[in-house]
Amino acid sequence: MSSSASSAEQAERILAGLDENQACAAQVLSGPVRIIAGAGSGKTRTITRRIAYACASGAWNPDATLAVTYTNKAAAEMKLRLARMGVHDVHASTFHSAAYSQLRRAWRILSHFESPEIADPRDLALHAHAAMAHTLQLSDYTDSEVRDVLQELSWMKVNLLGYEDYERIVGSLGHELPLDLEPRQMLDVARAFETEKRRHNVIDFDDCLLLLAHLYENYEDLAEDFRQFMRHITIDEYQDVSPLQHLVLTRWLGKNRDICVVGDPAQTIYSYAGATSYYLLNFAEEFGPVSHDVQLNTDYRSSGNIVEYANAVLAGSPVASSAYITLTSPHDAGPRVHLAKFASDGEEMRGIASRILWHHARGTALRDVAILTRTRMRARDLARACREAGLAVNLRLDGENEVLRGAVSGSDGGVDVGAPSEEAGQDGAITISTIHAAKGLEWPLVFIPDCHEGNIPFSMEQMMTRSDEDEDIEEERRIFYVAVTRGIQQVYLCVAQYPFEGGRGVQRTVSRFVRQASNAVRRAHRGKS
Repeated sequence: MSSSASSAEQAERILAGLDENQACAAQVLSGPVRIIAGAGSGKTRTITRRIAYACASGAWNPDATLAVTYTNKAAAEMKLRLARMGVHDVHASTFHSAAYSQLRRAWRILSHFESPEIADPRDLALHAHAAMAHTLQLSDYTDSEVRDVLQELSWMKVNLLGYEDYERIVGSLGHELPLDLEPRQMLDVARAFETEKRRHNVIDFDDCLLLLAHLYENYEDLAEDFRQFMRHITIDEYQDVSPLQHLVLTRWLGKNRDICVVGDPAQTIYSYAGATSYYLLNFAEEFGPVSHDVQLNTDYRSSGNIVEYANAVLAGSPVASSAYITLTSPHDAGPRVHLAKFASDGEEMRGIASRILWHHARGTALRDVAILTRTRMRARDLARACREAGLAVNLRLDGENEVLRGAVSGSDGGVDVGAPSEEAGQDGAITISTIHAAKGLEWPLVFIPDCHEGNIPFSMEQMMTRSDEDEDIEEERRIFYVAVTRGIQQVYLCVAQYPFEGGRGVQRTVSRFVRQASNAVRRAHRGKS
């Protein structure tokens, strides 16, 4: 058999098992291509097969192919999948890993020295603390306060806000600053922070992207050399791209338009870190004419009732028809999404643990169970309560000191805090995770606690009066949607009427998202009967 015939057979095997829309997306090998991929719709499978098919068929050179993934773990998984399909040498990495690799090469070429190292998050916190103490004349800051300042410093950079524009933009957006600082105080901290980093000869993730964009703009010959290894670019999770990352992408492309982006506007939940679905939604306007624009709307993960409920969550949005896609499920309906009400927070936590034990006694493995919380503090509280009930627990929290998407060394959007208990055995441990850290993951049985106003949507008092049209509220809707769509077979929504035992504390109201979605599902079922 000739090598060309063998390659053709390999290419056809790669497409086997894809549904019609997935196969269509995988066979359009020149960009621009946009794939809107709903939860559980097989987006990673589709883009991996697309890359493998293009390389196996000879349309692409693997060594000139770049796939940008959300995490280093996802990049490693993509390389493994490609290798199993006989495709090697594709460059798969996060934005920051790819950028830092290029920055180090460029630094050696231009200066004959090594580039500054990217500082460890703990060191960055120390540098930020020193900058705050020097500028604000106070040294007694909590880790949380330093983290909030670091997040603000990153927010400035990822949104490409120069010092001269910062005060005006903050005022026009009504953007709240950490520690109730004035914009000019924040700028003083920013300058002092940069001084601290220079003194220690380190940079952060955002600096890496800014410096690389500068090099591409000012050293065209060097930029063209680097572009030889990025003739075919695929960007996963494009709904989470920040203005800074988008700037780097445009520098990578130059005049090239062989780009494929994939994402879901309904899963944009990192706006606090600069993520925006604007570039995904406006892809055709920026890169058009588009070679192919496809939607993957079959959720192969979740049961029919979970998918129906998730659709109902989005249907309550004022932008649903223009921004979000409606999912379908090929699976049986399964149990309905259940709302469990409790008298107090303590009763809710004990009740969740008791229900998990009930499922476990009937054959559900603990590793197949997750509790997804809105905050880190609540995750820790629930971990304590579940361990007291005799459950082995694996606690996952979104990164304390890093901007999500930013880990060069390899975070998957969360960190494991505390290994599973020794008694876990082959049955594993339940996962307790913030919703943000759970994005991209799935479990047969999911509990979502604290489904009340003030937590979902999470809000301070001044935010409670905002309408559903407010973007902060819309982001909260998407966070809840991501939580619901992590479930495979069954989802429990939980809410406590009062914070404390005996009806003490302010009485709570069930989350507007739960009320809207539950009412919509009930109306739909009445209409069918």
